[in-house]
Amino acid sequence: MFRFGIRSKIVMAVAAPIVVATVALLGMPQVALAANAGSPSAIPVIVSFTASRTTVSDTGGSIVLRAKLKYASTCRITVLGSLKGFPRSFSCSSDRVKQSVTLRANKGPSQITYTFGMIVKNRAGSATATNVVVTEGIAPPPISFTTPTGSPTTLVFPEEGVFVADDPLIVTVHNDSATTQIITSVAIGTIGDPGDFNINRNNCGHITAHANCSLAVQFQPSGAGTRTGTVDIVDSSWGTAGTTVPLKLRGAGVWATATVENANIRNNVLTFPTQYGVGTTGPEQYVTLLNSGKVPLYIGVFGTTANAPITVAGGESTDFLPAADTCIDTTTGAAAYPLIVSVGQSCTFEVAFDPSGAGTRTTSVVIDDNTIGTQTQLSVQGVGVYSTTTLSINGDTPEPSPISYIFNSSAVNAAIYVTLKITDTSKVTVLFGGVKSAGVNASDFAVEAVPLAGGPSTCAGAGVELAPGRSCTVQLGFDPSAQGTRTATLNISDNSPDGGETINVSGTGK
Repeated sequence: MFRFGIRSKIVMAVAAPIVVATVALLGMPQVALAANAGSPSAIPVIVSFTASRTTVSDTGGSIVLRAKLKYASTCRITVLGSLKGFPRSFSCSSDRVKQSVTLRANKGPSQITYTFGMIVKNRAGSATATNVVVTEGIAPPPISFTTPTGSPTTLVFPEEGVFVADDPLIVTVHNDSATTQIITSVAIGTIGDPGDFNINRNNCGHITAHANCSLAVQFQPSGAGTRTGTVDIVDSSWGTAGTTVPLKLRGAGVWATATVENANIRNNVLTFPTQYGVGTTGPEQYVTLLNSGKVPLYIGVFGTTANAPITVAGGESTDFLPAADTCIDTTTGAAAYPLIVSVGQSCTFEVAFDPSGAGTRTTSVVIDDNTIGTQTQLSVQGVGVYSTTTLSINGDTPEPSPISYIFNSSAVNAAIYVTLKITDTSKVTVLFGGVKSAGVNASDFAVEAVPLAGGPSTCAGAGVELAPGRSCTVQLGFDPSAQGTRTATLNISDNSPDGGETINVSGTGK
């Protein structure tokens, strides 16, 4: 299996992992007997005899034999007689020996041991050194790899955002032998982080002599930092039960980085600068979400739909209404996630404030993404206030609700009317919620809308708003259904603390 040569023999290499084997140095060299160093009959001594490498890989290689001698006039390096293709010995210089031996690659599936020894001579006799044993390991399978990054043993992926699937990398698999190799399995191994790697494409099956096939491997890190794995290729053509040839996989997961921008954001708190009436929705604020990191920002990394990736949590969460705006993928004509925001790019989302009570209201807007903790959070706050109003009938002095009014007498089934004026005396909008008549003779009294120049057309209908400082009017009607005293309570509901404008009414039917 070996050929030896002096310094320049050609090495036939098989590209495969190195199999390390052990080498033994047996016994001890002889030592000099008592003799005068100047005597021609001094017994030669081998002070040391070593090899530069005591293991040789299956790709072959050179070793250098070294020795130090005393009292030697000649020396010879010997080779174990059982080794074929070698001379039994070859000469070397005396005193100091440095001899290169080139070993050709082992093509067989078994270990081979090579033994070298030394004989030194002078005029009076000779002595033999202890042998040096070099062991070569089992020959590897004839499968090798070419990767985009140049390493024949490891496929290295560029940094990728956590939860982000990058473009697959193509690996070429080579059959370095002169026979067809049958690949029975190509799979991600169990070591390291196997869930972070995926075989996207595989056309490796029967690989004819000196032919190639290819694999496409995808990296999708589930966490930050170095992530590792293997692609295990089982070659049933090699050895008794086939051999698993691993290709190492390595990549690094990186959390994305996002920043939020809006003129009203301070210390990651978005403030609604204007007070809003309880139960009324103010104008939306638009927030820019910027990818300020070095990997793509994924919004909705788990493939959610509608506005689910942008939600609110904690505090008065029902008082704030988020919406995706442009932070949504509409390339398919419908809302879809995840949305990929490239490095340096941005999208916008909006938040509206609809306070359900008075005072400071707070919550957090949460964006489902691939930043650390799998979300970007923005605190939001606003102040809700109650509206206040005054009421006046037929030009009387305005008074706060509730008020009382007595209609003039009216014939049965003959309606009479008075004009009620409502003025918003607060800094927030009054939101009306409808009209209700209650009491003993509720059906005898009613509220009917009357337009007022410069004001809303009505303040009796549900959902009608009255701006701060503005007024509107409605007609109160009395239509007695019977003679005698008639009483009721009219309530125009709104977003004030008492829930609306209350008018206690009475009249007499004739």
